[in-house]
Amino acid sequence: MLRKIKNSEGFTLAELLVVIVILGIIAAVATRSVIGALQQGRTQATMKEMESIAHAIVGNPDLIANGERIDFGFVGDVGRLPNSLNELVQDPGDPNWHGPYLDVPFAGDTHGYRYDAWGEEYSYDNNNLTLTSVGGPDTIVYRIASSHSDILNNHILVTVVDRADNPPGAAHDSITISLYRAPDGIFENSLQPTPHGIADFDSVTIGRYYLRAMYGSDTVVKVVTVPPRAMVDVTVRFVNASWVSTAGAGNLVYVDGTARAFPVLGRDNVRFEIRNVSSDTIYYTSMCCTYDETAWYERVRIDGFTVWNYGGGSRAASGQTISLTGNRYIPPSAVDTIQIRNFRDNILGFAFPVDMRGANFTVQFNDGSIVRFTVPF
Repeated sequence: MLRKIKNSEGFTLAELLVVIVILGIIAAVATRSVIGALQQGRTQATMKEMESIAHAIVGNPDLIANGERIDFGFVGDVGRLPNSLNELVQDPGDPNWHGPYLDVPFAGDTHGYRYDAWGEEYSYDNNNLTLTSVGGPDTIVYRIASSHSDILNNHILVTVVDRADNPPGAAHDSITISLYRAPDGIFENSLQPTPHGIADFDSVTIGRYYLRAMYGSDTVVKVVTVPPRAMVDVTVRFVNASWVSTAGAGNLVYVDGTARAFPVLGRDNVRFEIRNVSSDTIYYTSMCCTYDETAWYERVRIDGFTVWNYGGGSRAASGQTISLTGNRYIPPSAVDTIQIRNFRDNILGFAFPVDMRGANFTVQFNDGSIVRFTVPF
């Protein structure tokens, strides 16, 4: 007897369509995952490269030796921002250039460092201090530095004393202090200190410097590191010199915690208190105020009395010695409040107020006393 063999059933059209749809979904998800991973990888690679370029321009702050930063990039060597990224790998003809400043993987490729991971050229803006990538799905903006002032307008404040810590007085014009850019010792600037022994090198870019002070046959050389937004204090002591102190240096001292900027709107005035710790009455005849903001001031008041006023002409600058009027004095053990008022962003004419919070001050009085403080935020 013949048996009837039953055929196995196949897939229906609906079942095949379901399988195809599922496979399509899996493929789409997998594709998106792969594309997402690729984009993320390119984004990370681009950001890492942008960081390397920024370090080439202003240095890597994490490179430390003997407790001091040692890398300041192109700006630290040349003393300015590069005009283009090309100057990071090709000498612009400046004797201070010590590049290439990019790592070997980038410097070895003449043009590769200029492009992001998507093949689009970076946009470098030395006015806004930004590096921009537009190749990816989102624009990436990398900030090279907080401000131009932070990297280009720092101060080296030199205090010159003899072996007994006296200021030079009348001998000040026999002293020369010169600043050289490391490592080649290329000359930058030269100053003579005030009779109070103060020399303020302003507009100093980040980097490492040699400072050489000369008084007759006595020479003092120091290595100075200037980080961003800095006022670096350097004391030069001529051990073979002996200058007569004119009025007990250090008799006026800063009263801790008294410095502040006011009023709430503007913060363009600075007040602080000093105490006379000597047994003598000290008369105010002059003062020299040095600070690390680009600003000029219009008025000085001592205990409510105006002792200096610019009179509508030139405002006083950082490091400028001004003569005080009014025959004001401070008795022994007394405390006076000093106000330096109306800081402005221009030396002449119409100018805007300057917020002085965060500024570092050094004030030297005619008796040789020096007080230092930072205006709190």
